[in-house]
Amino acid sequence: MTSDFTGRATVQDHYPPPPLSRWQQTWRWGLCVLVTLVLLISNGDGFSFVIPIWLDLFAGVVSLVLVGFRRRHPLPICLALSALSAVSQSSGAASGWGFASLCTRRRWREILPATVVFVGCGAVNVVLSDDLRKTLGRPFPGASTAQYLSYLGFIVLSTLALFAALMALGLYTGARRDLIASLSERADTAEREQQIRVLAARSEERNRIAREMHDSLAHQLTLVSMHAGALASRDDLSPEQTRRAAGVIQEAAGRALNELRGILGSLRNADEVDGRLSRPQPTLADLADLLDEMRSAGMRIEWDDALQHPEEIPAPTGRNLYRIVAECLTNAGKHAPGATVRVALSGGKGEGVRLKVTNPVRGSQTGRSTVPGSGSGLIGVAERVESLAGRIDYGTQQGEFVVEVWLPW
Repeated sequence: MTSDFTGRATVQDHYPPPPLSRWQQTWRWGLCVLVTLVLLISNGDGFSFVIPIWLDLFAGVVSLVLVGFRRRHPLPICLALSALSAVSQSSGAASGWGFASLCTRRRWREILPATVVFVGCGAVNVVLSDDLRKTLGRPFPGASTAQYLSYLGFIVLSTLALFAALMALGLYTGARRDLIASLSERADTAEREQQIRVLAARSEERNRIAREMHDSLAHQLTLVSMHAGALASRDDLSPEQTRRAAGVIQEAAGRALNELRGILGSLRNADEVDGRLSRPQPTLADLADLLDEMRSAGMRIEWDDALQHPEEIPAPTGRNLYRIVAECLTNAGKHAPGATVRVALSGGKGEGVRLKVTNPVRGSQTGRSTVPGSGSGLIGVAERVESLAGRIDYGTQQGEFVVEVWLPW
């Protein structure tokens, strides 16, 4: 970000120049004092003092004090130093330093008036010098007019060269500071963006883990709850039926525990590949085992499979279909226990996959729900469908709860 004649702010307005180190302050002050001494010592061979020497030295001290505030009030300090240099030889070095410091800001609305004042005060200093007043009155003894004009031209060119050098030094320093500030700004922006990406990735990972745990454990725990509820509500079961139900509970609890261990182990070992847990994931081919498992738990399921060439379905689509069916069956077992659940799968390559799950709504059956719902199941189903650019529609239709899903294929 650079400035122009409109006076727009530079990068330094947002990132002020860093404070000078001890070495940087030392050599700057040392050079200023050295140039001031050289001007005072060589004054006898050049121009005479415009004001008494004690007053000139006092003005030099004041200029050295003022130059220390050049960063706080650059333009006023530059103008004040230029005014002092008009009548004080010892203020010249501080005046040049102040002008160069102002140029580092690269604001032309400040540089232009400061240039006029700086050059004008330098010219006033030359005009007011005793030697030049004498020279203007009569030429140098024995000097021709050409030599005299050459002498004046040398003074003018020297002044302009000094002015150009100071301006170039200031502009270069300001450009370098702008570059450093711009790089710093880019680094800060890149760091903030990286932090945002990390936070977003962590949030996405937490949601993925939560969804994975819900999908893996929900229907297993539903089986446990359903069988436990049957054991608690029925006292006419034979010992064999009781042992069978207890065995189902034990198996479901064991599978749920293994699922949980797998997920936690993946988290501890960080052995994930491409954002998926490293343990085997279910596919569409495992859907028949899921239905048998739910039937063995006492759920009545009507299965209508009209999907064409299911072996060719993409792995992500098959895995998500398995999870969606499992969630729908889990919800049906929670909210409509004892009811008949109808699952229909149809479609084919080029037309997509259609899934429809239907069960009576709560209150239309005599069964009592044994598992409270959290409401997050269908949200997870919707997220899965959206991740595959599919469509989902669910709601109550004529006393039945219907979930309809379409996935592209």
